[in-house]
Amino acid sequence: MNRFVHRQSDGWFDLPLCLTSGQSFRFEEVAHGHWVGMDGAYRYEFFIDGNQTEVQTNADEEAFRKLFCLQTDAAAVRASLTELAQEMTPYMSRMTGLRPMQPTDPVETFFSFLCAGNNNLPRIRQMVRKLSYFGPFAFEVNGTRFHRFPNLSELQAADEPRLRELGFGYRAKWIPAAVNRLGGQPNFFEDLRAQPYEEAHERLLEFEGVGHKLADCILTFCAHRHDVAPLDTHLWNAATTLYFPEWRGKAITDHRYLAVSQMLRSKFGDLCCWAQLFLYFGQRDQQRERSQK
Repeated sequence: MNRFVHRQSDGWFDLPLCLTSGQSFRFEEVAHGHWVGMDGAYRYEFFIDGNQTEVQTNADEEAFRKLFCLQTDAAAVRASLTELAQEMTPYMSRMTGLRPMQPTDPVETFFSFLCAGNNNLPRIRQMVRKLSYFGPFAFEVNGTRFHRFPNLSELQAADEPRLRELGFGYRAKWIPAAVNRLGGQPNFFEDLRAQPYEEAHERLLEFEGVGHKLADCILTFCAHRHDVAPLDTHLWNAATTLYFPEWRGKAITDHRYLAVSQMLRSKFGDLCCWAQLFLYFGQRDQQRERSQK
């Protein structure tokens, strides 16, 4: 195991915020300030004390930095976004420590997000944990067991009857169907990174259970495409407030989704993922504050 200390003095990295932001579903706080989880084959334990985090992992420090996009200067990103869109400043000021995550294992990330559609975070984490049990045991901390996420071959055991027993509901048929489809496309995830957005997006829509938002989530976090903005209700409300007032309060149709997506990708380019995170969480927090008044 490797052990190193990450010191954060400028406020541009909030580890718990990143781990609970719906970008990854395999980390848990097992004690105050003690976070444990897995990213692909890597196990992590984080011990947070103020602005200092001790990291214990079988990965190296470079892998840790890549997972949380620490190689990118977040202050420079914010300056660029401010130059591109001054109207985003109120959203960014709320979430300075938020960063895009770049999970290691595309299979793990793909199937995690296949559990995410029309779902809430606690239940997504529970489903992903159950799927992980089809993979080999990795370690245990404070009574919590962690498994390496199964590969496609191991996921063959996750058939529809077994998944229904485990409480996956209608998703129980999506997962085996996706396993079979991916098994016949060995270069699928590499292609997602290289293909034009429209082509990659359309390929993902071929999977049962994958709509526009999930396709964009998979492109963002599975293929590490920062030129994509998954559009859910919070981002829709922010985007229509700032850029599409004529659609404010209206439903997200396919046509409207694609139009807003195209505008955000054109406006922000490779900073689109960062812009999406700030707009999403800034809008979410504004709505919470209004509801509490």
